[in-house]
Amino acid sequence: MLVGLFGGWSGGKSGVKLMQAWLDERKREGPFFMSLHFVDPHTPYHLRKDVTPDLWPHHPDAPDIKVRDKQGVARFTRFQPQTRKHYEHVMPFYESEVAYMDGLLADVFEMLDGLDNTVVLVTSDHGE
Repeated sequence: MLVGLFGGWSGGKSGVKLMQAWLDERKREGPFFMSLHFVDPHTPYHLRKDVTPDLWPHHPDAPDIKVRDKQGVARFTRFQPQTRKHYEHVMPFYESEVAYMDGLLADVFEMLDGLDNTVVLVTSDHGE
């Protein structure tokens, strides 16, 4: 069986939830091929307070940053740093996205734990 799941631009958690639901429904019977595609981390970057509290607070004086304090998320809209200071404002956002992706992959590996003859291949298109 072939399955393709996409996290979408809204965040990879939706793809992980789809994967979990699909695996639960199948009860992991028989061979299958599953493809997950995550777009995290790409701009817009999100500084996630719950994922990387050590990188919070954000830098409100940097351009292109929108903050949603109630959700504990700051958003950097474009990756076009013009100065070293601007670059230093952007890096915590990117690092937070990488940590978020690491957590999603940990969830995927946990779901696949115990499956015999399982191969997991992780690729990346680029790093910024």
